[in-house]
Amino acid sequence: MRYNPFILLQLFCWGGLMMACQPTPVIEKFSGKNIPRGNKGKLTWVVGKVDKLYLIDHQQNDQTIPLEPGQSSYEIKPEQDYRYTLVAEKKGKQYEKTVSGKVLKNPPYIVFFRGATQYTVGQATPAYLEWKINNAEMVYLHKVAENLPHETRVEVAPDTSQYYELVAIGKYGDTVRASHKMEVTRYKSKISFRNFRKESLLVAGIDNVLEWDFPGASWVMVKGKRDTLAAQDQLLIKPERGETQGLLKLLVKYPNEKYPLEEIIRVGIIPIRMEFRPSKLRAGLEEPITLSWQVEGGKDIQLRVGNQVLPQQAAVGKYIFTPNTDTEVVLEAKDVFGEEHQINWTIKCAARRPFIKNAIDYQQFKDFQRQHAVRRPRLLTEIFEVNRDNYPKQVQLKVLVTDTLGNFIRGLAPPTLAEAESKKFFLNIIETIQGQAFAIQNFRVREINQITSKPYDIALCLDYSGSMTGAILQLEKNIRRFINQKDALDRYSIIKFDDELKTVSRMEISENKLLDLPWNGLKGFGGATALYAGIDEALESFVQDSTERQKIMFVFTDGAENSSFQHFETRLYTPLDVVRKARKLGIKVFPISFGEGTNQAVLEAVGRLTDGRSFNIYDNSEIDSVYTELPRIFRNYYEITYTPPRDASLTKEGKTIITLQYNDQTKTARSTTYYQTHENFDLDEVAGYVPGTVPTGRRNLTPPQAVAFFDFDRFQLKPRYTPSIEAIAKFLLNRPQAQIDILGHTDLVGTPEDNLLLSRQRAEEIRRFLQAKGIAAQRLHIVPMGEQKPVWPIESQEWQAQENRRIEIVIWE
Repeated sequence: MRYNPFILLQLFCWGGLMMACQPTPVIEKFSGKNIPRGNKGKLTWVVGKVDKLYLIDHQQNDQTIPLEPGQSSYEIKPEQDYRYTLVAEKKGKQYEKTVSGKVLKNPPYIVFFRGATQYTVGQATPAYLEWKINNAEMVYLHKVAENLPHETRVEVAPDTSQYYELVAIGKYGDTVRASHKMEVTRYKSKISFRNFRKESLLVAGIDNVLEWDFPGASWVMVKGKRDTLAAQDQLLIKPERGETQGLLKLLVKYPNEKYPLEEIIRVGIIPIRMEFRPSKLRAGLEEPITLSWQVEGGKDIQLRVGNQVLPQQAAVGKYIFTPNTDTEVVLEAKDVFGEEHQINWTIKCAARRPFIKNAIDYQQFKDFQRQHAVRRPRLLTEIFEVNRDNYPKQVQLKVLVTDTLGNFIRGLAPPTLAEAESKKFFLNIIETIQGQAFAIQNFRVREINQITSKPYDIALCLDYSGSMTGAILQLEKNIRRFINQKDALDRYSIIKFDDELKTVSRMEISENKLLDLPWNGLKGFGGATALYAGIDEALESFVQDSTERQKIMFVFTDGAENSSFQHFETRLYTPLDVVRKARKLGIKVFPISFGEGTNQAVLEAVGRLTDGRSFNIYDNSEIDSVYTELPRIFRNYYEITYTPPRDASLTKEGKTIITLQYNDQTKTARSTTYYQTHENFDLDEVAGYVPGTVPTGRRNLTPPQAVAFFDFDRFQLKPRYTPSIEAIAKFLLNRPQAQIDILGHTDLVGTPEDNLLLSRQRAEEIRRFLQAKGIAAQRLHIVPMGEQKPVWPIESQEWQAQENRRIEIVIWE
């Protein structure tokens, strides 16, 4: 392509002419820079010939600043980010340009502030604090020292725990602060009573040895006495008869203290100290029981076992016997003043099968019988689960068959044994509905094992309340072992509860992920027992998918329900509600009650009504036994299937009792359970709504709720318990017809009169709190209980006394 040079030259000239004809702008340039705080800066501009020139300061309410027309700059010292508009007037027209800039702050900056976190008064070296600060004009420690360096290390020797506050002030008054907490142990002292594990109790009439050690002290003196004692010494204390409380004051003198310091020791005084415990409160078949005791401040000690009297026992001793019926055992002793005292227990002789330890074939069992001709092993059965999924067309039973030695017996049904032969062991099934018995003519039995069993979804709902202190490590060890034995297709969820609820893991199939969860005892737990809310939390952990899985829940608890109501807005809080929800979801619940503090009647009903069963165990060794057994029984059992002779849901009660008759190889024996076919049932008779309280004669909405616990001989409410009481207040505000009983309780130390007064003071403290939340006084009824209804009638451990020092609330209408 060719270009015409003449045309290009014309275009170039025309463009240059057009550019030359453009008018020069009135305000060619207006600029400003960011300015450090406290410094001056300039606004500059280039302006042509104008008639009038001025600035508008937008930070000063658009203040106008007149300028000379030929002026080209203006000095400013702003305190904050600025914005100015330059205005030029020429031939009646206005021209504007705006500029803005930032004020650069340079505040003081604390690079670090640190120091010792703990300090013991009197230790060889002082504690220290150190810091580094930039851009500060002044540095000081609040209420300690002023005019300090920007970077230094100082020594301190505080008397009490405190927060140190470091303050830095900048050139223009900017202030920054940092704090450091130092915990101070006043003196590294040790005070204890040699006689007792429980320091708050002394025995009247005998010498109680008080020992102490105050390192670095010059001397120790009992207040009111003249003799001085050594920094490490002891004192004999012999309370008088009839005394119930004591207050001992020690004066401790340190070289660096002007005056001696006072140590106050509060004690309760009891007439005699007796500890008496059986190894178990329920004896299994032919199971020996060990009785152990320790008596201090006593004489004429004797033991009664049933009708047998064993006099002249030592202060510390053991006795072993094998009960064959329910047996009362009593330890009796006199205190030093001759008054008689006793502790009694009733050993229940339950025909409970032993826990399963092994699995053997039927032929091996027959060999055991021949080897033990005098006391021949027998066979036992237990119906541990009912399946109503196809009711009324079909009912399925899961049945264990064991011997009296703790072996699961294999090979009693197809596919190992012919069906006709199995009927020689599984003899008959009888259903009883409203007193009328119906024999089941046709039923099928088959043996289920690890290979034929369906996969499970299993929720482990675990009690982490304070009373689990002595058992939690044993429980966690067994839970981990239980997880280690899980089938590859099973899924587990983990729920922990005290008065709070925590889903640690939802349904998880990975064994390693479950084992990697935090298993660290009662850390973060140790409160009261929100049992029903905990069960509901566990119900929510199940996945309602279409997979064909068996859904079961194991609930481990050692206490009675007392804290679920505070979760009333998000979780169920009655046994009836959780049972109905579990039935609706098709989840079978298996409660495991540990010890004597549980409401076994409720747990038994929860298990049966959800088509499961309950386990009752009483010591730590049985935690091992039950979690050894559980993986076996849900993978190895006998399944009995039959058609019910009558639809029990048409009856008034809907309750069907099942009796399995079987050959125990010595005689015909029976195993029974029941199932519920409709939802028209309640738990009022077994729920234990008012155990440990006085009847109110009204409709109770909740079991007693333990909302607060107290220090020894104190009635002040601790802040950690206010959320549970605020939940009560919220419910009462939304339910104006509801009222509450506030039941105050104490531990067993002190006179009944003093404890009754203390329990009233505790109840009044709660009433004042609720009144402050807007609840009318006439809806709040104080019931002082004193020491009448302890959770633990024997306070051998401090946590038991702690659980007795409580407030319970019963809500009623």
